[in-house]
Amino acid sequence: MEEKIVLASTQRGFMSRYFWSLIWLVIFVGLAIWFSSQIDSIYAAEKVSSWKEFSRNYERWHYASMHPFPWLHIGMYLSWLIAGVIFVCNLCTGLYSARKVNTFYKNKEGHWSKIICESYGFPFNRKAAQAVFDRVIKINIVQASIDRLIGTGTLEIKIATFTNANADTEYWTIPAIKNPYQRKTELEAALLSHEGLKVKLSQD
Repeated sequence: MEEKIVLASTQRGFMSRYFWSLIWLVIFVGLAIWFSSQIDSIYAAEKVSSWKEFSRNYERWHYASMHPFPWLHIGMYLSWLIAGVIFVCNLCTGLYSARKVNTFYKNKEGHWSKIICESYGFPFNRKAAQAVFDRVIKINIVQASIDRLIGTGTLEIKIATFTNANADTEYWTIPAIKNPYQRKTELEAALLSHEGLKVKLSQD
């Protein structure tokens, strides 16, 4: 059986993003409702029921162009648009991003030297990204305030690949995992157990 280390993103790991998105969603929905109420007030004062009816008369159109009335419509539609984008982005996060899985594999010599990330996209797309490395240089943990409270976070792993006398480095991000400090310790222990593949512990 092939030995591997699996690090999976979770719904709980995205709670911080969901929380702040909910805050912004409430703000923009509230703005849209406020703009709508201001428009209704103007309609009631002018005894009309629609923008078309309001602007039919030239004098009213001139009044509307000098009045913040058109900007109320723009603000309302823009607020609903932003709220919709926030909702759709978080829906996609819940359906796709939270299913991302990163897996470390060993090479023929028994060293951990390959990472494969399996992710999903709209509507039923599946993507597998792979990185082959010779050394892990550092492992960072990134946590927002909410992540710290619920025990989740993101691992940022800096890997190096040696080509002749040169070394190419890149960061590999593993988002929204549970128990990031425990998983970091497990990852370091596994990688450090193999000669030639060393981890520089990061205090960042």
